[in-house]
Amino acid sequence: MKRTAFFRILSFFFAVFTLIAGCGLITHAGTVQTAEEQLTSSPQSGNHFSPVYFSERLLTNRINKQRQAAALPVLETDWDLFRFARLSAEDLAAGRIRQVDVPKITRLFDHLGRPGGQIAALVYRASLKERVSPVSGRLSDHEEQLIKRKTLKRIGAGHAIGKEGQVWVVLLSEGDY
Repeated sequence: MKRTAFFRILSFFFAVFTLIAGCGLITHAGTVQTAEEQLTSSPQSGNHFSPVYFSERLLTNRINKQRQAAALPVLETDWDLFRFARLSAEDLAAGRIRQVDVPKITRLFDHLGRPGGQIAALVYRASLKERVSPVSGRLSDHEEQLIKRKTLKRIGAGHAIGKEGQVWVVLLSEGDY
């Protein structure tokens, strides 16, 4: 009988311990997830949610700072442009395509109900071993002229790493949608 009472008390303490540990684990997981979301994503805009890599955000910020220095308005972030830029960067890095298919992206925007904007693409490449990003290098004269176009309104950037190395794609749009 003494054993039965002992096992009941022991099982009670085990159940309480398991409950407390489970609640602590759930709370910790929620805290970690929230911290990771702040590091890797941007807020929701409209019906679109697009996690943005740190390297993509740095490149977008650099372009907007250069526009501000030239007394031009900053470009609005466009989550569809970010998605298409990321997909293009992934295809380029994997070797599935050799260049960004801008007419295809324009058609996709038309199908999304966002026609009328001309889209331009910038592509930056680096080997897997290089610790270089387009944020740290100097832009070419052509790139400078492109990002300082007064008609530009929106921006999206994508970064991917694959067998072809590191690839960054920046999509710039003149659309007012």
